[in-house]
Amino acid sequence: MKISWTKGLSEQKAKDIKQKFKESSLLRRRLKAMLADIIKDKRKSQVSLKNYNNPNWPYLQADHAGYERAIRDVMEIIQD
Repeated sequence: MKISWTKGLSEQKAKDIKQKFKESSLLRRRLKAMLADIIKDKRKSQVSLKNYNNPNWPYLQADHAGYERAIRDVMEIIQD
């Protein structure tokens, strides 16, 4: 569990958050799988041949990279 979950919270709230985090492992694993599927689907569209004809292709690639990085950040936060 990342320290950011309890950073700045009172001792009781931090304790409650830690308990709820432990109780939610099934839900967090499912969310992680769903996010991995989103990344996989986005990658398929990212390499679509029609995108290569877009004059803004470099910006699309940067957008895809940032989107994936954000999803991976969330995946990291929810892991044990």
